[in-house]
Amino acid sequence: MAARASSLTKVVLNNTPLSEEGVVMVARALETGSQLEELSCTSCQIGVAGVRAISKVMGGSKTLKRLDLSFNNVGPAGLRVLAKGIIAQGQADGAAGVLKLDLSHNPLVGKPYNADPSGLQALLDALRVHKGKEFVGLTRSSRSNRFTF
Repeated sequence: MAARASSLTKVVLNNTPLSEEGVVMVARALETGSQLEELSCTSCQIGVAGVRAISKVMGGSKTLKRLDLSFNNVGPAGLRVLAKGIIAQGQADGAAGVLKLDLSHNPLVGKPYNADPSGLQALLDALRVHKGKEFVGLTRSSRSNRFTF
C-alpha cells in the first residue's frame, strides 16, 4: 500500500469508524514518500493515538495543505500532539505548511466543567511556526464551531 500511497494527493475517510488503530494503519501507509495534500478524517473516532499518527505524517510531509479532523472528540491532549506535528512540518525545508485546519465540533478545551486550555494554547503556539506562510486557518463559527485566523 505504501507504493500506491506515494501518488495519492487527497484521502477522504469521512464517517468511517476507523478508530485509533485504523488511523494508525492509514498513517503508516502515507508516511513514506507521500505527496498527500489533503487528509479528511471527519467523524472517524480517531482519538489521541490517531492524532499522534497523523502528526507523525505531518512531520514528514512537505505537501499537506488541508487537514480536517472535525467531529473526532479531539480534546486538549489531542491538540498538544497535533501541535507537535504542525511544528515539525513548519520547520521542514520546502514544506508548504497546513493552509487549512478544521477542528470544528471537537471539545478543544475539554468538558465545560473541567476546562483545560493547554491544548489550545499549544496549538496556537505551533501556528506561530508558520509565520510568513500564506495562510493558516483554524475553523470555528457560532453555527458550526468555526474560527478563522
